[in-house]
Amino acid sequence: MGRRILLALSGLAPQVITETLYCLHQQGRMVDEIHIITTLSGKELLLSQLLGEGGGQYFRFCEEYKIDVGKITFTERNIHIPCGENGKPLTDIFTGEDNERLLSLTTELTRTLTAERSNIVYFLIAGGRKTMSSCLTLAVQLYGRRQDRLFHILVSPEFESNPGFWYPPVQEKMMKVKTCDGHFCRKSSSDAELYLIPIPFISLRERFASDLLIAPHPPGTLLTSLVKKEDLRLEIYLENTTLCYGGVELDMHPARLALYTFFCLAAQKQRWFTALELLEHQQEIADLYQQICVGKVFATSDTGILNLNVENFNSYKSKIKRDLLQAFGESAAEILISSRGKRPDTLYGIEINQKRIAIM
Repeated sequence: MGRRILLALSGLAPQVITETLYCLHQQGRMVDEIHIITTLSGKELLLSQLLGEGGGQYFRFCEEYKIDVGKITFTERNIHIPCGENGKPLTDIFTGEDNERLLSLTTELTRTLTAERSNIVYFLIAGGRKTMSSCLTLAVQLYGRRQDRLFHILVSPEFESNPGFWYPPVQEKMMKVKTCDGHFCRKSSSDAELYLIPIPFISLRERFASDLLIAPHPPGTLLTSLVKKEDLRLEIYLENTTLCYGGVELDMHPARLALYTFFCLAAQKQRWFTALELLEHQQEIADLYQQICVGKVFATSDTGILNLNVENFNSYKSKIKRDLLQAFGESAAEILISSRGKRPDTLYGIEINQKRIAIM
């Protein structure tokens, strides 16, 4: 029989780990291995409060419920943190780039833990920021299997926010708690109610080609692989500043969308441009930008896309490429702004067949 593995999210309230372990124990689902995704700040709390030598709440829980900690793999090495561009662990998830790195870590760890067919993985989305929960839920939809389970945990409000409550102890004790109306009172730990809520998910794993499961791939690559190549349409919605490719949507910054839309219009006419020729169409690009920004704060900007030059163009092109690859993965190759020929006569355009482009 395979191993039972818990992959949990944790933020600044590591109590969620022992509360979940308590619920699993009550259901006869005690695990063999624990992995946690968190930030650097979260890791410090996990090490000091949960895994601290001599007084860590994880060890207290196991001792109290007569669980052999030697049979559970759970050390500092099982705490996973996304790293920034500089290779340093992130202290929090603030920017879009932070979220991309979090998603990459989450999907890859989920793929790895579900690779062994006999394992059962329990996923917990209760801890950390909401964006962390969203990333793990997506990862489970991509890689989760029938035997895996996705959970959220609910705890009585007065105990959930209580730093002294980590799990219902075997011997009940009286605790000072804060009620919903803001008053303090004493309650027995036996009054705490904990519910491990199973969340249904649709697994796409079986629909992916086997070669897509043996190495990490962006979610966009996996999702667009489910659509036949000839059916992949590129649709641009100017009013909503979004584009859709193969059924997957991307919100794009108005300035980038204006330039990208210009190239899509050119692709419909099978036209390519040198960088200098592109600058001759500055007004057309500016008009698209103004059309996209009607009623939005961006409309008053008089820099960047409204004063396009060769340097700006290369910067925008690079950012557009990053947006498309992040959203659609390897399938985005045909919709990138590509180049042909050598400098100074390099031509720029989009490869996709013009019949598969729609601008709305």
